[in-house]
Amino acid sequence: LTAKDAASLYTLCGFELGHLNTTSRACSLLDPSDLEAFEYLDDLKHYYKKGAGHHVTRHMACPLLRHLLGVIQDNVQGKRKGKKKSIKSYLMFAHAETLVPLLTLLGLYEDDFKLTATTPTSLRQTRSFRSSLITPMASNFLLVVYKCSHGTTYRVRALHNERTVTLPLCKRHGSSYCSLDQLLSAYLSNTSTCDFDTVCQCQGPEGGASVCGESDPDNKQQQQQQGEVGGRSNGKANGK
Repeated sequence: LTAKDAASLYTLCGFELGHLNTTSRACSLLDPSDLEAFEYLDDLKHYYKKGAGHHVTRHMACPLLRHLLGVIQDNVQGKRKGKKKSIKSYLMFAHAETLVPLLTLLGLYEDDFKLTATTPTSLRQTRSFRSSLITPMASNFLLVVYKCSHGTTYRVRALHNERTVTLPLCKRHGSSYCSLDQLLSAYLSNTSTCDFDTVCQCQGPEGGASVCGESDPDNKQQQQQQGEVGGRSNGKANGK
């Protein structure tokens, strides 16, 4: 097998498992160490393209989070003012390239160590960032707002792929629920300072397309690390 063949088998294995619920075909041609190497290589790609690998990535989701919290805030303020008409749900649809930066901005699935080519195997096995679990097919993220039975207090619960996840802000208060006021204060104050062109260092002629530069000084080193992992995994596949 060539490295490209092995990578294609790994991709096919994922589709077989997802659609047919079987590992008896393409998956059977790869041993556990091959699967682990390709999984980590895939995670590195998403980690640096969409996750916490680059400082700029999380800030790409600032306008989105500001918009979502604004929708919640406007709806709740309407209820507090006694307006009868309010929305029951607000739905948006996107791809992993949108969802992962948003989850990263909210502080979810962050490890206390950097994912690199040289991360020890024992450490990488403990990582929270696993793209196959974070953004499987039909992945989703919800902010559910509850009105408390007493007064006008609202609380928010976050769910990722239909399972409750505890935002770091909520965790600090020892609950999976956050006070809406605390949530708005924490995240609106952070996201209000985000300006896409400033964060991405975009400059372009008036009326023309912007050209965005990399704001992370570690970019070159991280790109090299990704290349090293790819080389190691591909070399291993060739050896098979």
